[in-house]
Amino acid sequence: MTLRYNCNLSPAYGADAMYQFKQWLKGYGYTVVASGDGTTNYSMSADLVISPSLLSAVRGTTPQVGAWFVLQAPDGQRQWAVQVVNDATGISGSSRAWRIKFSRAAKFTGGTPSAYQVPSATDEQIIWGGGTDASPSTGTILFAAMGTYKLAMVCDDAPPYGFWTITYANSTGVPASFWMHDPLLAGTYPTLDVEPYVHYVAGGTNQVLQWAAPSNGSLCGNSTSALGPHGWYKAGMTGATWQAISALALYAWNNVGVAQAAPGDLGTNSHAGVDDAIPLFWGRDISQTVPAGWKGVSTFFRWRTAGRTNATTMSVAPGTQNYIVFADVVLNWDGSTPAL
Repeated sequence: MTLRYNCNLSPAYGADAMYQFKQWLKGYGYTVVASGDGTTNYSMSADLVISPSLLSAVRGTTPQVGAWFVLQAPDGQRQWAVQVVNDATGISGSSRAWRIKFSRAAKFTGGTPSAYQVPSATDEQIIWGGGTDASPSTGTILFAAMGTYKLAMVCDDAPPYGFWTITYANSTGVPASFWMHDPLLAGTYPTLDVEPYVHYVAGGTNQVLQWAAPSNGSLCGNSTSALGPHGWYKAGMTGATWQAISALALYAWNNVGVAQAAPGDLGTNSHAGVDDAIPLFWGRDISQTVPAGWKGVSTFFRWRTAGRTNATTMSVAPGTQNYIVFADVVLNWDGSTPAL
């Protein structure tokens, strides 16, 4: 596992952020195996999205949809179909709203793809947005207003291949959007789990990366929505189900009762004088519909254990700035001082 970083970027608008992310991943073994330019042409073998401008415009008809691409992981198995749609304000070209689907094995080779309609996969799941391929929902905001945020991205260029990308507000560092494909740490998930990953996309909400009541942005799985943290239970087995999955907080007893320990209140390491980064567990409690139970330990997420300002770094080893704080979690960082 070798993490690759691309931090402190200033995209002009949503399409620029998504295009930079796509192009950067292609440098580490990811491929675009199909695409449409949003107007005239599509290909089931090539990347036609050759500039951010192709992702910034939408067709002036209903539904207002635009260019798309299918991104494939380096192992040739998992795929994501990504498409820009218009946002609820009807501002053509704002590129704030998107629709993202995931296929774990079947691949996006079906349906009726066109320059502005994505293909389908028999095992596809919508991880952001809604509607259908022919008529996507147009109000699911992912990116904030243009020119108001910074961009960072991280990927693993070796198996099991994972990534995350974040935008955060200029000046304040408040997380504005997030997309993660989180491979679970080896040895922490059930041995029969052939799909040990959690997907999390959030944006356009004040609960991005927060441990809070289930919502589309919260880290607590929202079982009534397609959005929020999700993943497969019993993949490849009878009863395989795509389920909401929650980040599990840690609690402790004290002299006044039960207190939340992580995220938030463990404090700094009393021996080394630096912050700790507590592993984050994924799971699904038995009060929800089955299948439920333990999923595994996150590779990318850790709980913050003390109050910290958004977009400030943590040093688990003194002076390293090897983690960055966003809301209730800390993420791997490249050691640089975050741009705001």
